[in-house]
Amino acid sequence: MTTTLLANFIVFEGIDGSGTTTQLKLLSERLKSTGVPHFTTSEPTRGPVGRLIHGVLAGNETLDARSLALLFAADRNEHLYHGEQSIDSQLKKNKLVICDRYLFSSLAYQSVDCEFDFISSINNRFPLPEYVFFIDTPLEISARRREDRDERQIFETHEYQKKVMELYEKSFAAFSHTPMHLVRLNGSKEKHEILEEVWKFVSGLPIVKG
Repeated sequence: MTTTLLANFIVFEGIDGSGTTTQLKLLSERLKSTGVPHFTTSEPTRGPVGRLIHGVLAGNETLDARSLALLFAADRNEHLYHGEQSIDSQLKKNKLVICDRYLFSSLAYQSVDCEFDFISSINNRFPLPEYVFFIDTPLEISARRREDRDERQIFETHEYQKKVMELYEKSFAAFSHTPMHLVRLNGSKEKHEILEEVWKFVSGLPIVKG
């Protein structure tokens, strides 16, 4: 596993329905109000590889589990390094980069149907974020939230999400020796309460303090 860390790179993680997308949006609004230059993004991306992944997740295409895992890794490589909208490019512009899901989602989700070591091996060269905010949400609460969505994905079953939660713990344990900061958040709280917890850490970053 890599120990290379990207300063000013923040990631939100959690099972489906935990509120990662909501927290990314709320944090972006807070940063805008304080004039902090930042860039929001997500995985899978909307790039060429990411669009294929979205089709698989929606059930429109089927792929072998290993093939899907390799696509996620390819999409991540493009996301990190290719083009003006890449994570690397935005960080070089002195922006805070906030991402909805990253390699920990691959380790948690793709390892349900593939060997953990295989998923780890195809992602081990990717750098780590400075902060990972893990929204630890009870399965029952996340399930209720998913019911309100217009679109459903192939991973959104109770048993699958239970396995994903266990694999999240395994993936975080694998990075316990690294300089990355893992912050656990109570996903049962109201969204603005969670944001305030996030802000306690983000507001202390030099790029935010100014």
